[in-house]
Amino acid sequence: MMSCKESVEALSSGRELSLAQRAMLRLHLLMCGPCGRFMAQLRILREAVGRLNAGQARLSDGERLRLEDRIIASIFPNGTNRGFNKN
Repeated sequence: MMSCKESVEALSSGRELSLAQRAMLRLHLLMCGPCGRFMAQLRILREAVGRLNAGQARLSDGERLRLEDRIIASIFPNGTNRGFNKN
């Protein structure tokens, strides 16, 4: 079984994983909610950085709010914002 530390390293490295490593990572992500949320957050951040690199540095208000909502939903998947007030 892959540990949380190994999962974070695999997700963050950007390197190609072997078939066995991918299988172990998927199994870990199915069983570990925090690592699954980390993966979702990482995906959102990579999308945002990709948009910045593509010359789309300015987000519309609607895009910014949707991005904020996705980040908050990935951090607090049960719907509570744990005291976070979005203005």
